[in-house]
Amino acid sequence: MRFLLKSRQGILLGQHRVHCVRGDGPSACIEFCESGEPSEETPPNKAAFRHFAFRQSVLDAAAVGGNDITATGLAVSAYATGLDHPRMLHVLPNGDVLVAESNTPAEHDAGSGLKGWIKKRVMKNAGAGVPSPDRITLLRGIGADGLATTRTVFLQGLHSPFGMALVGSYFYVANTDALVRFPYRAGQTTITEPGTKFIDLPAGNINHHWTKDLIVYDADLLAKHYRDGAFIGQHGSWNRKPHSGYKVVFVGFVDGQPSGRPQDVLTGFLSADGHARGRPVGIAVDRSGAVLVADDVGNVIWRVIPLPPSR
Repeated sequence: MRFLLKSRQGILLGQHRVHCVRGDGPSACIEFCESGEPSEETPPNKAAFRHFAFRQSVLDAAAVGGNDITATGLAVSAYATGLDHPRMLHVLPNGDVLVAESNTPAEHDAGSGLKGWIKKRVMKNAGAGVPSPDRITLLRGIGADGLATTRTVFLQGLHSPFGMALVGSYFYVANTDALVRFPYRAGQTTITEPGTKFIDLPAGNINHHWTKDLIVYDADLLAKHYRDGAFIGQHGSWNRKPHSGYKVVFVGFVDGQPSGRPQDVLTGFLSADGHARGRPVGIAVDRSGAVLVADDVGNVIWRVIPLPPSR
């Protein structure tokens, strides 16, 4: 991809000319000139431009109606709000919920030059360009408002953590470049002991991909037909048009084989005009049988339960 900066015509990326990056935050967008050159005679807004908007309208967790349950008999509420890019979830045997707050690690020289500047601007406004928090947060209990009653920093100083597992008395974390383990005692709310590198992982260049996570539902809280089926979080791609993903679906299984088409369960992560209000990533089942969904743009953990009976 080559770049050519001109005072009037903008930046050339391959065959497309970037005319401008307008605005910042929720209103930012990039305009590409498909043909012709903007000039005094042909002002930018009259030229043949392709307009990509990367506006982000973060879901208001207090007004949960922004999310839609499209599966009959289910309801959704926020279990934790105000997190920082929550990606993956892990439920400990005592019911504590661990949340990996993480993002893509900073790449060497990624912010230098025109390419880096444009990439950072676009990713930021898609909700995907924030610095990695590099920690794991512990959530415990549930109050009358549906929110976790205890919230502590379980581990910090990590390196873009993603996967988590408890094996015996050791807690394992998959950082972007290494698998590390920490001593763990049942019930503790924070780990301060230094970890030990278990094995190096090939970090390399980051592959920005459309993330999915899935769990097989083996609890009894939800209706019987969900048993042994798969809940799948479809993160969605900010640079794909038309949009795909941005929802949680369910696939039933019969005799170990998928049965029927995917069924929408949790939607509403895209606004009516196609802007991201949230992006589901990690999926887990808590000790009660509720389905938990990590939303790394809304910065919320959603909790899906049976619809309470009407009075």
